[in-house]
Amino acid sequence: MTQKIILLKTRFLLRTTLQLNLLFIFLLSSQLVLPQYKVDSSIKKDYFKIHENLKQEFKDEIIKEFKEGLSLVYQVKTDTLNKQDKIKDFNSIKLEPINSETGQIDTTETTLTDEERISKNDPYPLNCSCSFKKDTLIISSSIYLFSGFGVTAKVYKNNVRVTYSEVESEVKSLKRTLKEAKRFEITIPAKVNFLTMDRIPTRNMPELFGHIGILTSGYYSYINAFEFETDYIHKRMNLQFYFRCDMKSGLHK
Repeated sequence: MTQKIILLKTRFLLRTTLQLNLLFIFLLSSQLVLPQYKVDSSIKKDYFKIHENLKQEFKDEIIKEFKEGLSLVYQVKTDTLNKQDKIKDFNSIKLEPINSETGQIDTTETTLTDEERISKNDPYPLNCSCSFKKDTLIISSSIYLFSGFGVTAKVYKNNVRVTYSEVESEVKSLKRTLKEAKRFEITIPAKVNFLTMDRIPTRNMPELFGHIGILTSGYYSYINAFEFETDYIHKRMNLQFYFRCDMKSGLHK
């Protein structure tokens, strides 16, 4: 009789343990399929608020060039991953700006970099286009002249994947890994820090507003690496921008 009771208790404990494990697996899988983007209609208002801060020269250009859509970059940050390779005492050499008329040091000139200058008060415009390929929404923002970069986000159901591309057209100076040869252009994966859209994307929507932040994986650049003993900068890019795109141009295809 005692053995029977022990056997029943053992079976009960095993059944309970199995049920708890199944519950844990269900909860874990539920978390994995949660949407990687949010929906917030106020993003549209935020976009136009940033748009008001565009310089007039950009506003004039937008009317002519940015017909499919526009992205407004307000944060561009380079994370240097090999700071330990910087040449010692290099920063002690200070280059002063010279006034071209007087030949003297120009104390009025600011030395802000492009990255430091870009902000919500001074956003930078990029082209933006949106389209559907089957059931996948593709959002692309880029700027290319002789050099530049682009961000492509692909949204399929609850999944968002992003890639970052960079181009240096005059010289092969980019690598995804140290083992490969230098290239004019690379494309690497990026982590989505956040993505908010003003609606759930559908094929029949006239336009789409959004807000995205990404962090690229690391890559190697041999441009302006004179401060480094390695002759390259191991870096990653942190970008944030608002976007608007006209879906009429991408009802696909």
